[in-house]
Amino acid sequence: MKADAAANVVTWDIRSPKRVGVEKFWFGGKTVSLLSREPDARGTRGISVLSDGDFRLKIRFNGKTKTINVPAKELVLVEI
Repeated sequence: MKADAAANVVTWDIRSPKRVGVEKFWFGGKTVSLLSREPDARGTRGISVLSDGDFRLKIRFNGKTKTINVPAKELVLVEI
């Protein structure tokens, strides 16, 4: 996981085949929690994101990339 506070972007390159995540990751004056479930039978991962500040999240997994805007204090669910 890499954070660019100046650009307000977190890049998460998921490589683990297991459930993986981080709680209370601090960057740029905000706290972020990210959780990725194990891939399902189709190879799709469900990811939940919660932050106390707005930021952009770039997720990379299994050759795919998805970028989303994460609003403050709103649970975001995404699949990749």
